[in-house]
Amino acid sequence: SSVAPSKRPQQTAVGQRRGDSPQVTRQHVVHLLLEMKTLGAALAAGVLSELALANKVRLRKETLESMLKADPEASAAEATAGPCPHGEPNRYPDTLPTSLTIVGKNKLDMIWDTETLREALKQEAQWKIGNPWILQATFTNNGKFDRKFGFQGGPHGGFLEVTVPSGCIDCVVMAEGNVQSSANHTEFQYRSDANFTSGEVTMTNICLAPKSCKNFAGCPRPSFQKLDPELFGDSESACCVNRMCKDEVACLPDTQYEPKADFETHVGSTRAACCHPKECPEDICDGEHGWVKPSSVGILGSTREECCVQRECIDWNCTDMTIWRQKPVIVSEGGKNYTRKGWSDVECCEEHMCSDYEIQSELKTVWQLKPDAASIAGNNISTCCEPRFCKDSFTCPNNTQWTTRPDTNGPRAGSTQEECCSQLFCSTYECSNTSTLQKKTDPDSRPGSTDDECCEQKFCKDYTCSDDTKWVHLSEQVGPTNLDRRGSSDEECCDPIFCRSEICEPLTQWKFKGNDVMGSSVAQCCEPIY
Repeated sequence: SSVAPSKRPQQTAVGQRRGDSPQVTRQHVVHLLLEMKTLGAALAAGVLSELALANKVRLRKETLESMLKADPEASAAEATAGPCPHGEPNRYPDTLPTSLTIVGKNKLDMIWDTETLREALKQEAQWKIGNPWILQATFTNNGKFDRKFGFQGGPHGGFLEVTVPSGCIDCVVMAEGNVQSSANHTEFQYRSDANFTSGEVTMTNICLAPKSCKNFAGCPRPSFQKLDPELFGDSESACCVNRMCKDEVACLPDTQYEPKADFETHVGSTRAACCHPKECPEDICDGEHGWVKPSSVGILGSTREECCVQRECIDWNCTDMTIWRQKPVIVSEGGKNYTRKGWSDVECCEEHMCSDYEIQSELKTVWQLKPDAASIAGNNISTCCEPRFCKDSFTCPNNTQWTTRPDTNGPRAGSTQEECCSQLFCSTYECSNTSTLQKKTDPDSRPGSTDDECCEQKFCKDYTCSDDTKWVHLSEQVGPTNLDRRGSSDEECCDPIFCRSEICEPLTQWKFKGNDVMGSSVAQCCEPIY
């Protein structure tokens, strides 16, 4: 028979439990060396015999050597990164040890020297009741029981409490909460109900920090507030300061806006909140030749250019359309396009010549001006134009989405891809490998004739793992994108299940095959002991 492992509450911790493969980091090395140093002190104090000390030192030395063989290079990032999350400023007193080995404690026994802690926190301006703080450290617990540590105070007796799971190695455990006791009454204690009589806990990379506003979620009224990252706290009132018009806004252009009377003291960050608009005077366009007052109201400005509209040739009708034609309404000058201004035949019209004839937009792809249109007088399509044929004016692209249309009843008229070419659609294409590929959506309207254009990898949600004792189906979506997971095999769509030693119980009857064996049953993971 086998015994399922007991479930624990989720911890804010990451690390390694007993039985995991060792992965060396600089923290491992530091922890082991500190343990060996602590054992030496225990010998000097008469707590350990020389034989017991020799055995413990030998075990730690063997552990260190095996870890270094597995991974001889410690992570540079772990060696240089600070102990506090999100770049928070560490206020852990430098008068306290940077690492501790904790053994033999009763409930409420102090962990850090209380007088040293209190003296340091008296100098810390942010250590006030109600202010949010963070406690984080790296723990190793070689005992059989979870151990809880925290500060004394508050309505529940403690705050910033962390629970270190039994058997964890390099567990990073964090607690967040408000300060519940003043510096004069603060004490960091062992807070588990059960006395600490076996095993030991090491505590390193200690972070004790006030929560800074730079990690605050954001001010709820961004138009009137901004985050001050130099402040401390975790609330709007603590982290958000008013945005002042004088610091945020310039009332420009000054012909259209002017500062409000209380601009220097007004709260705001937009022109609408901080400035008064200047509306055009009623009579500003009167007497201005070629300029008229616009029909719209509420226009801002104080100059003719801002408040009046100059007449344009697009509104002028040539007096005799058999003689004149409208000049182009768009004029290019200095690399920019402008609408033509004017209010007369001379300004807005020109004599009709075929070179000036404007073919209707819907006919431009099948008609073109004759080569000598500049010397031909005329104002109609039959006089000034000739047909455009696909064979002369367009070549279909040699790609996977188009093919040349055949000529019927003479040369085909046209000069565009749509007129001269037929489009290929995925509805007529078969994917090269139907076991791993499927048609993309809307094949009838999707252009293409290749796998890349028409096909896509199948979805894992349509795949069933080959053996549910060795594989467990992955989620249908991939975080953090939440896109549907694609694949059509165990390796793409399933997670392998590896044997666990607790399956092979009792150990007197079964021998564990190893962590690298796939399976979840006694038959797959264990060998009988006869």
